[in-house]
Amino acid sequence: MQAFTAKHHEPPGRYAAGAYDAAQLLLGIIGQRVMTRGGVQESLWHGPFTLMQGRFAFTGTGDLDRASIAVNVYRRGTDSTGRSGMLPLTAIRFS
Repeated sequence: MQAFTAKHHEPPGRYAAGAYDAAQLLLGIIGQRVMTRGGVQESLWHGPFTLMQGRFAFTGTGDLDRASIAVNVYRRGTDSTGRSGMLPLTAIRFS
């Protein structure tokens, strides 16, 4: 976050962490020379994966494993700029 803010002169947006995690997950799979849709799907079944936002796992149908989903709460005015921000300690886990 500090590197992003230093480079772009503003903090990353609300969805930056999810986009970063998705990109890192797919780049990691592609880096293993997996180049087919089926190969990517199969690679996702071999989780869980530890990413910036936590650990994620996928089911055999390609859906997120419900036990690995966290819902973060956003509230207006909760970051230093007065914009909506994530409250990282307020999360709901599905099981």
